[in-house]
Amino acid sequence: MANGTVYCYLPAPAAWEGKLRQNLAIQGLRMKKLTPADAGEQLGWLVGLQGFEKATERAPAQPPEEAMLIFHGITGARLEGGLRAMMKAGVPRSVYKSIVTAENAKWDLCQLCGELKKEREALDAGKRAPTARRSKHMTQRRA
Repeated sequence: MANGTVYCYLPAPAAWEGKLRQNLAIQGLRMKKLTPADAGEQLGWLVGLQGFEKATERAPAQPPEEAMLIFHGITGARLEGGLRAMMKAGVPRSVYKSIVTAENAKWDLCQLCGELKKEREALDAGKRAPTARRSKHMTQRRA
C-alpha cells in the first residue's frame, strides 16, 4: 500500500516520467500527474486537504512553464526514498521540488512556482557570494 504521494506537474512531456513513477512505486509512493488545467487551483484542493474547494470564480491562470514535483504525506525515510527515486529516474536538478505545508496549501500552482523560483534565485545568489564572506561565516560557526 502506498504511503504518500508525489504530485508531478510537467508543462511538456519528460523522458524520465515513467521511470520516476516506477521508482516511486518501489518506495511505496504514488505519483499523480497535475496538468496545466490545474494551474489556478489551490494546492490544498489538489492534494485533497479538508477545507479546500475547487476554484469556481478564479480567472484562468497562465500555467507555469517549469516542471514541479510536490510531496504530500511524505516524511523521514519515505521522503529520502522519494528523493533517491528521483535521482535514479534521472530527474534533472532544475526541476522544482516542494512539500505541501499549511502555508503553501493556500497557493495555486502558479504562486507555488513563483515562490520556488524566488528561493532558487536567492540560493543561487548566495552561491555567488564572495569567498571572504563565506569564510568569515564559517569561522564564526566553528568558534
